[in-house]
Amino acid sequence: MDKKKIIVVIFFILIFIGVFISAQETEDYISSFVEKQGIEKNSIKNISEINRSSFPKQILISNIEENNVGIYEVEYSEEGIDRNLFVLSYGTQEIEEAETSFMEGNYNYLTFEGQEGIIGEYLMVDYGSIVGFSSSVSFSGVGKVGIEIYKNGNPLGLLNEIYSEGTNYDYELQSENINLFYPGDIISVFVNSNNLNIQEVNSIVKVKIY
Repeated sequence: MDKKKIIVVIFFILIFIGVFISAQETEDYISSFVEKQGIEKNSIKNISEINRSSFPKQILISNIEENNVGIYEVEYSEEGIDRNLFVLSYGTQEIEEAETSFMEGNYNYLTFEGQEGIIGEYLMVDYGSIVGFSSSVSFSGVGKVGIEIYKNGNPLGLLNEIYSEGTNYDYELQSENINLFYPGDIISVFVNSNNLNIQEVNSIVKVKIY
């Protein structure tokens, strides 16, 4: 199976000052960027822009038309193995100072499903915080199932615990600005089955985007 990596690069297309970046210049820019990630230029087979309707669902983007976000897939070879990675670009007509409000914002819901271990991950491209976490589990046996949120491979301490003798769901609410995330962070959910027979886990992570 091909290994897939997701990396982020942010650059601005400065139309408002008359600077235009051609398709070739964009490709050269991406090539130079991925070289810094240890990928040799002569190993790159193709660079192509992905249609917005086909964006990987693990990449969470708000207001996609307003933000003018694009994703480029880079196909390359490493030690004889074909691999893929994605480069995120951001274009704008003007560069404005970002306004951050802790009182206003919109909410997104990250959905996860699986059985054990890491059951999904999202690449965040906004600044925000985690404000809620819920899970439901179908399993057999006696004991408990632990489901926890991770950021960049590290547990955040936000945990759902579901016991065989109780209900098959759990949820936690959290105040804003405790578990923050930034563009480029990876949010994932990890399931510890404790050797129980799990049929299905469904989890939702509620995030507030600033």
